[in-house]
Amino acid sequence: MARICLSEPAPECFDGDTVVAEDCKKAAQLLSYNTDGKFKPELKEEKTIGACTLSVDRMESSRVVTKDLVNAAVDAVISDCPTHSGRIIKPSNSADTGGFKVQLLPIVTQSAASSSGA
Repeated sequence: MARICLSEPAPECFDGDTVVAEDCKKAAQLLSYNTDGKFKPELKEEKTIGACTLSVDRMESSRVVTKDLVNAAVDAVISDCPTHSGRIIKPSNSADTGGFKVQLLPIVTQSAASSSGA
């Protein structure tokens, strides 16, 4: 019987929005994990450093997401979208197609938000 191998999901980049990769990596270091390295929040956590907001969403509370998986996802987005915001949806294991989502988002300043609505 032939084995079907799922390809690694590719990040989706958002060309209009810029982020600073180093700020995103610093934000990743601030995420909450249990002592065993598993993502601590039940569903979602966001951290903002400098010019990057990092958002990690667990699709369901039962999904096991580790620090290594999150860091690999952050690195994948930065690699494919070095100066732009982006996101990736990664499996939490080989049988899972939608374990968690990592997004690197730009900072929206109050003045930018005000001027866009005027």
